[in-house]
Amino acid sequence: MFFSRDVIDEVTGIRAAFPYTDKFEIHDKHFFSMLKPLQSFTERTASHRLQNVNEILNRIEAHKQIPASLRTALQDVPPCLSFFSDAIKLYDFIDKVKSEAGKTLTDGEAGQLIREANLVRRVWDY
Repeated sequence: MFFSRDVIDEVTGIRAAFPYTDKFEIHDKHFFSMLKPLQSFTERTASHRLQNVNEILNRIEAHKQIPASLRTALQDVPPCLSFFSDAIKLYDFIDKVKSEAGKTLTDGEAGQLIREANLVRRVWDY
């Protein structure tokens, strides 16, 4: 498994803020204080990935007409997935893209959209 430089820098920055200890308890105050920067990082990353999905869709739309349902499904996905229902909206978008593959979208275009949407989903599967 490989991590991008920004992920590595973010994790080492969070870790550097806490003193070294031989023990770890789930109720440790350091554990809970780490959640806020981690949540902030995942929100920024997911939002960036979602913006990439939107840009890919815009590039495709510039060359041909796509079904309005694709644009609507993407707009239904909130910029910060915070609830299970938000993730369902992302899956709905992916399903709509799959259904358009080979029709209004080429397999390559659909693949790009699905790959980038799956990166959004993976941020929230931590």
